[in-house]
Amino acid sequence: MKKLFLIIFIISATSIFAEVIPASYKTVKSNAMGGTTILAEKSDMSLIYNPAMLEFIDKWHLSFLGGNIGTGNETFEVAKALQNMMDAISNANEDDVPKILNDYLDGTNTSGKNNDGNEINNKAIRADISGVIASYTGRIFGAGFGVGAFGNVNANEIALVNKPSSPELVLDMNTSLDVPLGISKSIGKNNQYSMGLSFRMVSATSMEASLGSSGLFELSDDNISDDKKNSLLGYSEYSGFSTNLGAVWQTKKLNYAFTLKDFINSVKVTKYENEEKIEEDDKLPLNLSIAISNKFTPEERGMNWYEKNIFWTVEIQNLLNKDLDGNGYDDTNFWKKLHAGAEIALINNKAFDFDFRVGLNQGYPTYGFGTQLFRTLLIDYAYFTKEVGPYIGSQEVNMHTFAFKIEI
Repeated sequence: MKKLFLIIFIISATSIFAEVIPASYKTVKSNAMGGTTILAEKSDMSLIYNPAMLEFIDKWHLSFLGGNIGTGNETFEVAKALQNMMDAISNANEDDVPKILNDYLDGTNTSGKNNDGNEINNKAIRADISGVIASYTGRIFGAGFGVGAFGNVNANEIALVNKPSSPELVLDMNTSLDVPLGISKSIGKNNQYSMGLSFRMVSATSMEASLGSSGLFELSDDNISDDKKNSLLGYSEYSGFSTNLGAVWQTKKLNYAFTLKDFINSVKVTKYENEEKIEEDDKLPLNLSIAISNKFTPEERGMNWYEKNIFWTVEIQNLLNKDLDGNGYDDTNFWKKLHAGAEIALINNKAFDFDFRVGLNQGYPTYGFGTQLFRTLLIDYAYFTKEVGPYIGSQEVNMHTFAFKIEI
């Protein structure tokens, strides 16, 4: 049933969540460095996670056409099998759908379509496409300043899973659009205290559903109403504004930081239940986080090679135990909060930069690299694992991510 993939794509790509969760844009560098976001980068990502870092961008930067593409290990295998399964369902009677689902679940597939005999039970499509639509960072009237637009499309899980009554197609997808404007300023002796504030226009969509044979067949009906279709898909959306506050304290050897993400916000949520459209006001969850790092520039770190060429940072995120990933559980597990990363500068000249990155993301190791050609074209890679369940080891997801960005 190609119609289902078409419906999913149209909703995800054109709308501006069952759960209200913050925008999830991150750079590939952040992924390689254990998911660190607060002190890890002096870049346009600061607009979303720590606007105080705008103060440390000493030259103006204009970025555009920046994209991150990530995929799970099983994505292509499952996508091929599910596409064949959808084709079979679109040409079948309703009574035949349960058998088709079972055939593709265990890989026997006697329905007449070849899926290479792959067993796809509990395997999933997981993909992430995000990036910088455009951004500017620099200094204005002696203060750090930035503005940008960031988009994200996540396929958290598209999978055929076994259930006691009948196999079900699980859908968990979301999109987000984030348009922040931020400013920062340093005060105190040697400007050792930096504060930053960003105002963000936010919008997002979400689909979260488990569709059995009857639901899949209903969704294939050309005459299905929009409200019923959205109810089946568990579709919801929100739009509104939010603000972030960040601070950095520089000492002789180390940097310390805290952030309050979404500390003042208001969003309007639209969702569908029992074929009925429901609109209500809601709030994004407050995220209080802290971080520590060594100094930002090689000259400040020391004279030894390892001091000059290794930058490291450690973060503890979500100190208030909020349900930031929208899975229905408060994030109380310490390992889910812990993020650490390091970047090692191996080559650094005007024509070519090469950095190796390593980290620990929620208890799972990460690694990657970053390259920069003529200080203009950035190409990054990261392999990382993230935990989407309530505790470490419950539901880990392995991802490969690549990024490119043009920066002036």
